[in-house]
Amino acid sequence: MNRNRKILISSLLAMGGPIYVAIFYSLEMALLLLGGIILFAYVLRKPYRGTILTVFLSCLGTLSLYRIGRIHIKAYQVVLLILVAVLVIYSLKNREKILVPDNFGPVLIVFAISLLLSVLNCTYPAIFIKQSVLLILYILFMFVIINTVKNEQVLNSLVKVIVLSAYIACLYSILAILKVIPGGLAKLTYHFARPTSFFAEPNEFGLFLVFTFGFVFSLLLASKKIALWVIFVLIIANVIPNMSRGSWLGMLASICTILYFTHAKGLYKVNVIKGTFMLLAILGIVIASLSMMSKIIPTKYKSNIEKIVSERARSLFSTSDPTRDIRYQNNLTALAAFGEHPFVGCGLGNAFVILEKKYDNRDVSLTEIPPIVVATSSNFASDLAVETGLFGLGSFLLFIYLVIKQGLRSIKSIKDQPTMIVIIGAFASFVGIIVNGLTYAMHLLPFFWITAGILSVRITEEEV
Repeated sequence: MNRNRKILISSLLAMGGPIYVAIFYSLEMALLLLGGIILFAYVLRKPYRGTILTVFLSCLGTLSLYRIGRIHIKAYQVVLLILVAVLVIYSLKNREKILVPDNFGPVLIVFAISLLLSVLNCTYPAIFIKQSVLLILYILFMFVIINTVKNEQVLNSLVKVIVLSAYIACLYSILAILKVIPGGLAKLTYHFARPTSFFAEPNEFGLFLVFTFGFVFSLLLASKKIALWVIFVLIIANVIPNMSRGSWLGMLASICTILYFTHAKGLYKVNVIKGTFMLLAILGIVIASLSMMSKIIPTKYKSNIEKIVSERARSLFSTSDPTRDIRYQNNLTALAAFGEHPFVGCGLGNAFVILEKKYDNRDVSLTEIPPIVVATSSNFASDLAVETGLFGLGSFLLFIYLVIKQGLRSIKSIKDQPTMIVIIGAFASFVGIIVNGLTYAMHLLPFFWITAGILSVRITEEEV
């Protein structure tokens, strides 16, 4: 989108100079403003519409509406800000308080204070501000879900949109692999081009697959609809060549969580025959996916996909895998820095300064954003420890505990079977995302916060 925009602006400059470009920018801003006004009016009457739209757009990953320097303004962020404004207006007009689940407020306040204190030790303030604004948006996203999803109809509509987004993203990825459409694949820097779908890089797509998988698998066990089987197959077919070991482990954790709770609640009784059939079905999809991908995806060094993926899977149980060694060393480096400054972190998004060890002792302008190679230690806990300090990490872990506690309470108390299936799926997704987060910075993507919001909703009999 941005490439086409640049070509258009260059053409306008060649044809008529700056005046044509000024007219183009004016029309562009007028259309964006008009779209914002129409969207505001659409959301104002029923705010849950904005929530559903925001969740859907967030699943389109890198879809950018506008760009300011190196910062992209994404579609879901615009809708989210409009939605926040609508909720504030509603709250002031009706004198209603914003719903905040028990104990969330104090925990998130401590987390926010830890973020603010970390700026004192921050090397690149611009990156700190950029990442902090992003994180604040995600936290607002969670509260928007809690305050707009108030009945079973809206909750079911929201989950249908999540399942639909999984279908669209996975189908787009498969079509990109088949070279039917452009994009959707990472550059050929690894052994082969890993699928990314709408996302910036493969690990983001992998976390998205874990996020959607919990909902899809939970609904599949309950209804066994053909459409859910298709989406299930598409997710498995994408997660294998995606090559994110954290995503593989996250999905495994989601499967175990769903089977446990559906069996305990009598929704799906698991036995040896069913378990064996399920295992063989998943294994069959994996083998078929590998067979197809090996004939389609280009590789480096005359490798084959089956060998690459099998080696990647074996590396989960190996102590000599080079990528694991790099991640292990990055975690040790981050934790060593945390040990030196346990109470004040280095600033959100600034872990790379410590991990890359080449930006220290430099005069840095307030707006400078350098090229970053190693952005994360590949573990959310290590990142938060080094970036926000002891209180930042502690409050975030406490927040995770509170969400899990709320999720277990909902599973125990909800009597409506379809709603229980949705909550079990959300809980499984949350568990899977946390497991995936041990290899990726889950807190800087919206899916962790969306799932936390769904687990924290209070369902009533209110009509839509």
